[in-house]
Amino acid sequence: MNFRSPLILSPSSLQIHYSSNILSIGSCFAQNIAHNLTELKYNLLANPAGICFNPVSVLHTIKRCIKGDSLPETEIINSHGLWCHHDFHGSFNHPDKNTCIQSINSSIEKANNFLKSVDRVILTIGTAYVYELENHVVNNCHKRPQNLFNKRRLEREEIKNTLFELIELLNAYSNQKIEYILTLSPVRHLKDGMVQNNLSKATCLLAIDDVVQSDANVHYFPSYELLMDDLRDYRFYAKDRVHPSEEAIEYVFNKFEQVHLYENDAALRKRIAKLNLALAHRPFNPESDQHILFKEDLVAQLTELEQAYSFLDFTKEKQELLS
Repeated sequence: MNFRSPLILSPSSLQIHYSSNILSIGSCFAQNIAHNLTELKYNLLANPAGICFNPVSVLHTIKRCIKGDSLPETEIINSHGLWCHHDFHGSFNHPDKNTCIQSINSSIEKANNFLKSVDRVILTIGTAYVYELENHVVNNCHKRPQNLFNKRRLEREEIKNTLFELIELLNAYSNQKIEYILTLSPVRHLKDGMVQNNLSKATCLLAIDDVVQSDANVHYFPSYELLMDDLRDYRFYAKDRVHPSEEAIEYVFNKFEQVHLYENDAALRKRIAKLNLALAHRPFNPESDQHILFKEDLVAQLTELEQAYSFLDFTKEKQELLS
C-alpha cells in the first residue's frame, strides 16, 4: 500500500550551468536554494537587500540595485538602538550609523555590477501581505509600532504587474538573455492566520501562473507543492512548525537539482559535495599527524579541481586548512 502521493518531476528546458550567473531573490526559501548552490560553487548573488517576503519589496530591491546610487543618509532610521532601513532586512542593522550605511551601499554596488551579466533568476514569493508606511511598501518594519503601518493583501493583478515590471527591468539591464524560475515559498505565515495565509498563497500562486503562461522564459518550480502535498507531514517541519526542516530543504533541493541543474555537471557536483563533507569534519585532535595528513590531502584535491575547472575557486577553503 502506498501512503504517499509523490510529485514526479521531469528535467526542465531551463538548465543552470556552472557558467550561469544566478540571482536568487525573495523569501528565506530563496536563501536556502542560494546556500546550496553556493556550497556547490555556482556563481550566485543572493538577496542584495536581505530576505524579501513580498514581491513589491523584491521589485524595490531590483530598482535600487539597477540605479546603483548610494543610500541617502536621511533614509536611515534608528529603531531600538539600531540603525536600519525599511527596504533592507534586519541583517543590515547596526548600532553604528556609518557601518549600516556602508554595508547597504556595498551590497547595492555589488548587485549593480552583478546584474549586468545575470542570466538566471530564481525568485521566491513568500506572501501577498504587505506593510505600508506613508503609501510605501516596506520590506521590514524593524519592530516599530504597528500603528505606523497599514497592512493589506496585494491583489492578483498587482502581483502579476509587479512581476512583469521586475522582469522587464532585468531584461533591459542585463547584457544576457535571462530565464526565470518562479517559486512559491512553502514557509507558512501563520501569524496572518491560517485562512489568511492560504488566501495569500493562493493569490500569489495565481499571479505566478499568469506570468508563467505569458512568458516562455519564465518557469515554475513547485517547492510549495513538494512540501505541502508530496511530503505533507509535520515531521518535515522545524520546531516552529512553520519553516521546513533541514531534511525537507534537502529533499526539495534534490528535486530542484533533477529539474534545473545541468545533468552533465552531476559528477562534479557530487565530487564538490563530498569535499564539503570532508571540510566540515571536526577532528578529536587537530594537532595529530593523521589530521595534518588529512588536511594536506584535502588541499591537494581542491587544487586538482581548480586546475581541472578554471571557474572553481577554493582559495578560502585552502587558507583555512593551512592556517
